[in-house]
Amino acid sequence: MFIFLVIFIIVIVVIFALEKKADEPRRKEEERRVHLEYLANRTPDEIEYDEITRILKEDYNIYERSDASPLLIEQIKTNLRLKK
Repeated sequence: MFIFLVIFIIVIVVIFALEKKADEPRRKEEERRVHLEYLANRTPDEIEYDEITRILKEDYNIYERSDASPLLIEQIKTNLRLKK
């Protein structure tokens, strides 16, 4: 009887794992769609904020926006406006 219980639990775990694996592509597609929707609905100020944050991280290795000097942030804003 105990063996049947163990086999039953193993079967349930395998079924659960297979269902989760099968659901993964749909979940990833949903996350991608939600992210694209977010990107499409951003305001120009949000876009500029994200771009400045990205530049601080990539070019200056500053990961917290509060660690950057206001002068540096203004300089980046000016450079972004000149690129447009």
